[in-house]
Amino acid sequence: MKCTREWDELDDMIAKRSPGYLAMGFLFVVILLAFSYLAWFRSNVAESMPVLAVEGVYTKGDDREEYTFTDLDEISCDNVDQIFITGYIKQEIPPGEEVFFQVHRESIQVSLEGESVLRASSAWSQNWTSFVSEGIQPGDKISISIQGMPGVGADYSIKRTLQRVYCGDKYQLLSHQANRNMVKLLFCLLIFIMGMAELLTAMTLILMETQNVRGTVSCGLLMITGSMCCLIDYEYIGLVISNEKALFLLDITVQLSTCFFLIMNMMFHMHTKKNWLLSRKLLAVWGATVGGYILGHFVLKFPLPETVWLTVMAALNGVFLLAELVLLILDYRRYREHRMKYMIVSSAILTICILIEIIHFVIHYYFLFYPFQIGLLSYSVLQYIVIFQQSREREKRSQMAAQLEKELVQSQVSIMLSQIRPHFLYNSITAIQTLCVQDPEKARKSLGDFAKYLRGNMDSLASKELIPFVKELEHTRHYVELELMRQGEYLEVEYNIEEMSFDIPTLTLQPLVENAIKHGVGGKEDGGRVKISTYRRQQTVFVCVEDDGVGFDMSLLEEKALDKQRTHIGLRNVKERIQRMAGGDFVIESQVGIGTKITIILPQEE
Repeated sequence: MKCTREWDELDDMIAKRSPGYLAMGFLFVVILLAFSYLAWFRSNVAESMPVLAVEGVYTKGDDREEYTFTDLDEISCDNVDQIFITGYIKQEIPPGEEVFFQVHRESIQVSLEGESVLRASSAWSQNWTSFVSEGIQPGDKISISIQGMPGVGADYSIKRTLQRVYCGDKYQLLSHQANRNMVKLLFCLLIFIMGMAELLTAMTLILMETQNVRGTVSCGLLMITGSMCCLIDYEYIGLVISNEKALFLLDITVQLSTCFFLIMNMMFHMHTKKNWLLSRKLLAVWGATVGGYILGHFVLKFPLPETVWLTVMAALNGVFLLAELVLLILDYRRYREHRMKYMIVSSAILTICILIEIIHFVIHYYFLFYPFQIGLLSYSVLQYIVIFQQSREREKRSQMAAQLEKELVQSQVSIMLSQIRPHFLYNSITAIQTLCVQDPEKARKSLGDFAKYLRGNMDSLASKELIPFVKELEHTRHYVELELMRQGEYLEVEYNIEEMSFDIPTLTLQPLVENAIKHGVGGKEDGGRVKISTYRRQQTVFVCVEDDGVGFDMSLLEEKALDKQRTHIGLRNVKERIQRMAGGDFVIESQVGIGTKITIILPQEE
């Protein structure tokens, strides 16, 4: 019991302070990354990587006209898929140093003083290739031939290659490329940390068993895979992972994983069953599409160009993401929840940014990455706003639960005290005393009913959960037997119990029966009848207590229900406990001179 109380206190403490902790953690990470960037910017630890200095002439494809240039980045590559360069090196390159070229969907041949020193190609992804200098001197003749893939942005690929021809060693190039992309690396680190924080938050919630965390987990995984997607930049990753095929597969995997977790995250925020089922089918079709891509391209190796495979996959992913976003918006229109606004806005921003990337890829066959980074950062920030709101809601629910438990205890005490009425006890004891002389056997039975009735009232103090209806009915029967002993022929009680397999708050039925006997039938000189019945209609159970007593004016009910100065809780207390503890409802029907009918409505889970 002590451990449970300590755990509840810990849960409340975490719920109250988690928004502050998350804000402090986010601010700490931002400050740390800002100082890291400033330190890097000020120190300039890595010197600029020397580029290969060449001057000469070049020709474009079948065009035999020669154009002069004094530097490689001056070469015009507009609307060409092949270029031939002949020139002279303007610098000394010591023996052992390498000359690096970044090849992107093209093949390249390099000759030095008429001797071939490099032949390389890249079918789709970007790849670094190089040759080792044996002592290059200024004035040495160099020939470069670059053949791009027709129709897939060959001019762009050739231009990128000519802008990235460096001299030095591999580690120096890696340091240079990392420094050129330092902002992107810091961005990826920030999103990755935020994703890990989401997963840690989800783990904490799982340990506390406080709520469903599927949305939090998928959001955290989306941030992690999204940061990895941004991190895989061939300008520096290609220097770490030299296997072009493995790097390409890793890139495709994180891209598809990001789409998968975005679809899953939107699906986990659905509230209507219809949209949930549609989302699940959409995710299954997406999985089948990806499986078909893997099977056809990598296993069966259908003879289709890489451009066709990737264009189709990119377009289909865009369609799936847009369809899931539409389902989420339709779900919000039917189930309006304040937090869903942030979910829709964040998902919409990220989906639109991904669609921009996909459209650009389909047209130009390469990604921009900046729209995706903006969308991912916006998504992450808005998701943290959702976490703050969830933390506040958990705090409010915790406070309401504590208040409800306090009110429940007070209600139970009040109910017990209201049931133990001196007048009823004295009359029951007196009647049993009389029976001891007239009918000892009946007196023995009545005494047993009296003891069990008192025990039921006492047990209600320890009951904070719903109890089986059978137990509540048994307690009611003990009370009814005592009343029948006292009133005899003036009281008739009928049971019509069709359904018993459900739970109900303690001391719910018995006070209603007592109210019917005391205020309904008791108000008639010749007595009357009380009927207790239960039945089920689909997923709802109905409990009815009906009498043919004096009845009352329904217009006075609200005034009486709001009278909080009475010494007993009465019908108002029963109604509140049914609504709060069982999610049910409570209906009263009465006519003066005809009687009263009280119906308890209890919805049952499927």
